[in-house]
Amino acid sequence: MPLNRASLVTVFALLLSTAGAASQDAKPVREAYTAVASNISDLARTGITPLDIVIERWTDAGENERLMTAFEEKGQDGLVAALQKTEPAARIRTPGNLAYEFHYARQVVEKDGTRRILLITDRPISFGELTNRGRSLEYPFALVDFRVDASGRGEGKLFLATKIIRTGDLFVLENFATQPVVLSDITRQK
Repeated sequence: MPLNRASLVTVFALLLSTAGAASQDAKPVREAYTAVASNISDLARTGITPLDIVIERWTDAGENERLMTAFEEKGQDGLVAALQKTEPAARIRTPGNLAYEFHYARQVVEKDGTRRILLITDRPISFGELTNRGRSLEYPFALVDFRVDASGRGEGKLFLATKIIRTGDLFVLENFATQPVVLSDITRQK
């Protein structure tokens, strides 16, 4: 299924905005989720695997403003550098592998109680990718976007390599992968 450009605009506009966000502060929250990740993209090994998502804290308004300013002033490189200086907010892990830390975690609560959770980080770049200096280096972010209902169940997507661009007054995520990793059967752990 091709990515809907309007939904990507919405994801990044939400990512960089504070309007409509639920209470976001840096105090520990510790929310844990399990999910099933279905990858058919060409950026990583294809297949279906369990995934653990742990949110330790939300990105507060001050951090959010600092990250927006870094992006406005220095573009993607500025946002990457600012994220690297930010304490981890969340992590994802597949069984038997090291966790990837996400330095940005925000949520928006919809009118019906559904929560939209966004996690972003500078993505891991392998030595081979770095030495080959290929086009993939233009896509330095990984992003998780998922929704859960009041019972803590939901679905979402994991974008393995994304690029942030600006078109007029809009911020847009450009996805390097042909398909995002689909997250299904997301369940909040007690």
